[in-house]
Amino acid sequence: MKGKKILILIVSFSLLLIISTSCQRDTIEEPSPVGPSTLAVLLKVSTSTNVLFAGTNRQTATITAVLQKYDGTPMAGYTIYFELRDDQGFPVYLGYFGDNQSTASTTTNSSGEASVVYYGPLAEELTTNTQIYIQAIVAGTGKEYIVEKVPVYLIRNLIEFSFTAYADPNILWCTSTAPESLITAKVKLVNGVPLSGIPIHFKILSGRGEFENGKRNMSAQTDASGQAQVIYLGPTKNELPTDHSWVTIRVLLESSAQPVEDTFHQDLPIRLEKGSD
Repeated sequence: MKGKKILILIVSFSLLLIISTSCQRDTIEEPSPVGPSTLAVLLKVSTSTNVLFAGTNRQTATITAVLQKYDGTPMAGYTIYFELRDDQGFPVYLGYFGDNQSTASTTTNSSGEASVVYYGPLAEELTTNTQIYIQAIVAGTGKEYIVEKVPVYLIRNLIEFSFTAYADPNILWCTSTAPESLITAKVKLVNGVPLSGIPIHFKILSGRGEFENGKRNMSAQTDASGQAQVIYLGPTKNELPTDHSWVTIRVLLESSAQPVEDTFHQDLPIRLEKGSD
């Protein structure tokens, strides 16, 4: 009988512990204002050019961050922080933002955009070609933030990039309508990475014709694929004095890393043939 009472007491005590445990409540933290809502916020970062040549003058790139809601609504009045980082995410001190600072901050405008100017290094400050990242950060409350980055290539050794140009087609038949040829320049690193925002100059050295702007010289910048293109318009058959002729177009790339006389250029010959309608 005594043993039975002890068993009943043990069972009753166990039930009491179970009920007591089930009635406890864990402390629930208040969700962060930038918690799940950050999933609906988009931060995009772009650069006016992804390559800067280190020479006697500092070249610049405009870095633009765009902050939007998922539906495309711009987010104005938010502070964007910009930092210089290497491929491991560590700070680098090559070039600077305004006031000679390695970091910068600005507020998004009514379009959700915030921009800063990055000044690249001089040749004496760069020992070899280097890739850095410009990082944009939107800070929230607590430990949450959004980070996006864009690469910028700092070039000191020009041997490590390729510059090519060509005319398509390079034989034009001149009829009553002015013939056209697409002049293309390509700028890439030797590993194939395209370089955007590079100024390319086109000039007709000799022969007849003009570019699409009505002049004999024209400039364009390389796009995201590293290409810059202009259209050459040849003469009509009535403007061609002989049955055939030649025109020479110079395509050149200038950089502060080289003296003007060492500017990279290619001369493209185009044959003009008198045709019939």
